[in-house]
Formats: sequence, C-alpha cells, structure tokens
Amino acid sequence: MANTTNFNDVMSNELADAKEVVTETAREATLSLTDRLDQTRDTAATGLGKAASALRSAADRIPAKPLASTAHTTANSLDSAADYVRSRDASGMMSDVHGMVKRNPGSALVIAAAFGFVVAKLFTSND
Repeated sequence: MANTTNFNDVMSNELADAKEVVTETAREATLSLTDRLDQTRDTAATGLGKAASALRSAADRIPAKPLASTAHTTANSLDSAADYVRSRDASGMMSDVHGMVKRNPGSALVIAAAFGFVVAKLFTSND
C-alpha cells in the first residue's frame, strides 16, 4: 500500500510540474507574440496611412463620382484602421477581437474560415 501511495504522490508531483512548465511556456509564447505585434504596429499603421493617401490621390482622378466616392470612403476606413493600430497595443487589440468574437460568433467563424482559405491558398502551389 505504501508503494501505491508513494507512486501516486510522485505522479501527482510530476503532473503538477508538467502543468507548470506548459503554463509558463504558453505565457512566454503569448508575451513573445504580443512583443512582436507591438514592434510591427507602427510599420503597419504607417503602411495603412500610405495606402489611404495613395487611394485618396487615385480617387481624385476618377471621373465617375460613385466610384470616386467609394474610393474616398475606403481611404477613410484605412485611415481609421491606421489610427486604431497606433492607439492600441497588441493586448488591447487581442481583447477587442475576443470581445467581437463573443458578440458575433457566426461572423467570426465565417471570417476565420475565409482567412484560413486565403492562407491555405498562399501556402499551396499549383506546380
């Protein structure tokens, strides 16, 4: 009976240690990801701003009013996205995404599926 109790204690301790290692590894991976996102945030915001400016310039040369209007609206949306990226850190953005998924799980699922499809297409070749 003592051997069984000792074995259970040893296994319990080993499982607790393993859980601690997994938890710490997950925490470090999350911190690493948020650090990388924070480092690229400024570059992404600048790129969005430049795209908005380019689109706005192109829209000014479009003779068709409805198309020009749509281009200006899109440019304004890109500017808003750039402002959002500049104003929120990675943790804040992840929190916003989490909240959006909770409020709109169906839409989030469709977006995730579309994103997965696009990524799969990017990584598969038609040689």
